[in-house]
Amino acid sequence: IPPPPPALRRDRRPSIPPVTHRAPVSRPAAHKFQHRFGLKPVDTLRWKPNRQGGGIRQRLVFTFPGLGAGQSGSSSLEDAVEACRRRGGSPNEVWVASPFFNTEEGARTTTASLCKLMARGGRRDLCFCVPAIQGGENALVPRLAAPMALIKTPAAYQGTVVIEVLPEMDGDKNVRPWHAKMMALQAGNYSALVVGSSNFTGAGMGVGTVRNAEANLLTIVDRVAYGRQAGELEALWPEMEQVRDPASAEWLGPQPDSDDEAESTLPAPAGFLAATYRAGDTRQIVLRFDPPHLPEEWQVLAAGREGRELLAHPTWREGGRPLVVEVPWAPVQPPDKLLVRWDGHEAFLPINVEDVCALPRPEKLEQMSADDMLGILAATDPSAAFRAWAKRQELAESHDDDLDSATPVDLDPLRRHDLQATFLHRVRRRARVLAQLRSNLERPAWSQNALEWRLHGMVGVGALAERLLRDLVGAEGACDEALLTLADLLIVLSDVAYEGGEGSLSKGEFEKVFRPFLRGLAGGLHREIEAHRDRVSTDLFIFWSRVADRCGA
Repeated sequence: IPPPPPALRRDRRPSIPPVTHRAPVSRPAAHKFQHRFGLKPVDTLRWKPNRQGGGIRQRLVFTFPGLGAGQSGSSSLEDAVEACRRRGGSPNEVWVASPFFNTEEGARTTTASLCKLMARGGRRDLCFCVPAIQGGENALVPRLAAPMALIKTPAAYQGTVVIEVLPEMDGDKNVRPWHAKMMALQAGNYSALVVGSSNFTGAGMGVGTVRNAEANLLTIVDRVAYGRQAGELEALWPEMEQVRDPASAEWLGPQPDSDDEAESTLPAPAGFLAATYRAGDTRQIVLRFDPPHLPEEWQVLAAGREGRELLAHPTWREGGRPLVVEVPWAPVQPPDKLLVRWDGHEAFLPINVEDVCALPRPEKLEQMSADDMLGILAATDPSAAFRAWAKRQELAESHDDDLDSATPVDLDPLRRHDLQATFLHRVRRRARVLAQLRSNLERPAWSQNALEWRLHGMVGVGALAERLLRDLVGAEGACDEALLTLADLLIVLSDVAYEGGEGSLSKGEFEKVFRPFLRGLAGGLHREIEAHRDRVSTDLFIFWSRVADRCGA
C-alpha cells in the first residue's frame, strides 16, 4: 500500500456548507445532514435548479431503484461526478465519511466504481473516514468497523488511500456516534461536497442492481484567484484522527447493529409509491400505488403491537385497481412501520405523517410531570433534554421493587422542615426556568412549521399549559400554587419579544402566529379554571383574571 499522498493536507480539506444563513463556524454539527427525503422520481422533473451568484452551484443528486424490469435507476455517485465534470473535469481527490459500508465484495465493487469515475492519467487520492470500535485486548491496534477492500481496491487503479477515524463525540464532548454521510470531490479548478442520506454502499451510492431511495445535496465551488468560497467550503471538514498504518489495523467489517442499512436488504417494489398516516377522529392509512410497477401478488401489513394486514392484491383488484386507497385504522397510536411482502420477499415501506400536530402523544409522555416538561422546553437543546428524560425513565422502569422497598425512610425527628422556604425555593426555581423558556421562544424560528411545533408540539407550550392545568384540577385541597404557576406562564408568554434573524421568520410573521395562540390559550385556561373558582383564594383569582384578560386582549 503506497504511503499517504502529500496532496491530502489539512489546509486543503473539504467541508460541510452551512445549512442556515448564519455565519459559518469551524466545526459544524454534521449530524444535521441525515434527512431521508420522501421524494419520488417524478417530483424532481418539475424542480428548477437553484441559481446562486458567484462561483457556487448547488443541485440535488438522487439514488433511486429502477421503475421497471431492466432499468437500473439513478445513482448519486454518477450524477455527482457528472455534474463536477461539467464544471472542470473528473475529480482526482475524493474524501468519504460514512458510518456504514458493505462487506468485502460489495465494498470492492463500490470503491472500484468510484475509482473508475475519477480522473485518469494521474494519481487518484482517496481518504476514507470510517467508524472504529473502542477497547479490545490490544487497544494499540485500531479496530475499524469497515472492510479492508477500502485500501486494497484503489491500488489496482493507481490510487493512494488515507484512513481516518470518525469522531465519537460532538463539539460539546457528548458521546454521539457519527451518523452523517458526506463525500468531497476536488480537482484543480473546483471543490465539491455531497451531503445527504447516502452511505458509501452500493445501495446508497447507486452501484449495482439493489438501490435505495436516497437524496443528497451537491455543492460545487469554483477555485478562482483570491476567491474565498472554495477555502470556506474546504475549511469546515471536521478534524479526524488518521490511522498511521492502515495495513496493520484490525478490519472488522461493517457491524450489523451500526446502521439500519444492510447489504442484503431489498427495497419495496417501485409500485408502492407512498404510505401516509392520517391522524384525528377518523384515523386512516393512505396508500398510493403505481399499478404498472406492482408485482403480481403482494400484501401490505402493519408491523408492531397492532400488527395486521392492511391490504392485499385480491382486494385491491376487486376495488378497481385504484391509485389511492384509504384504509381505516382503529388504534389511537399509528403503526410502528409497514411491511410489504411479494414473491417470497419482504421490505419495509416508510410511513409519513399528514399532520404531525394531530398525532397522539406517546404513552410515556403521559408520565411526564409539568416540571419535567418545563425543564425540557427551557433547555438550550430541548431534543437532548428530552432524550435524557427518556433515558431516566428507562432506568426507573428497570429498578428492582424489592430493593426499592429496602430504602430507609427519613424518620429523623430532629430534621427541620421549613414549608415556607420550600415553597419559595420552588417559586424561584420556576421563575428562572420560565425566563429561559421565554428566551428560547425569542430565538429565531426558521419556518412557520418550526414555530407551530414550539407552540403545539407534543412537548410544546400548549402541552405544558395543559399539564399545569391538570395539576391544578388534580390538586388536593387548595390549588393556589398551581394557579400562580399558570399565571406566571401567561405573563412570561405575553412578554415574549421576538427578534428575527437573516433567513428566519420576521417579527410580523411571528406575531401573526404567536399572538392568536396566546389569546386562545388564555381564554381556554380561564374557562376551565372558572369551574374551580371556589378552590382558590379570592385575591388570587382576581389576579389571575387580570392576567388572562391582558393576554386575551
